[in-house]
Amino acid sequence: MPDSLERTSSISATESKVNSVVHSPPLSLSAWLRSARGPYLNFLRNLTPQVLLASMAWVLASRLDFTRPDLRNFGPTFMFFAFLLLFGFAVYSNISLFLAELFPSFMPWVSQREDVLRSAKIAKGRVPFQLFSDTLKERRLEVFLAVFALVMLQMIFAGVLASSITSAVTFIRSIRT
Repeated sequence: MPDSLERTSSISATESKVNSVVHSPPLSLSAWLRSARGPYLNFLRNLTPQVLLASMAWVLASRLDFTRPDLRNFGPTFMFFAFLLLFGFAVYSNISLFLAELFPSFMPWVSQREDVLRSAKIAKGRVPFQLFSDTLKERRLEVFLAVFALVMLQMIFAGVLASSITSAVTFIRSIRT
């Protein structure tokens, strides 16, 4: 009897090594909302630099004429594109940091799941589709919350653009009067 238990435990240990995937406990909505407070406030704090960078880009854009090339405007054109690039990077950094803080166990799970799929000899082109399917099956609440967060981020992004345009227009009007 002990011999069969020993064999069973060694078989289950081998199977668990083959199928080892990061398993996180099921995420409840209330637990996620409690854990989302800090990342959300950090995300909102990081919006101010984005408004500033976008406003500077808009102010510089108001003085540029993009209809004809002119080397005399190289400095302002370069500054415009630099502020636009910095704004884009700030948006990307803020959103990626926000999502990473909201779902800390997701990326390790994805990495391990990709390794499992590749070791199972699934065609390289099928791995993303299988990963997406597995994510929908195993992490449904996180997918829903991520979609919700991305929709919310789009609305906030629209607010940032509107605020930066308003700031830029106000600044330009104050300069011209």
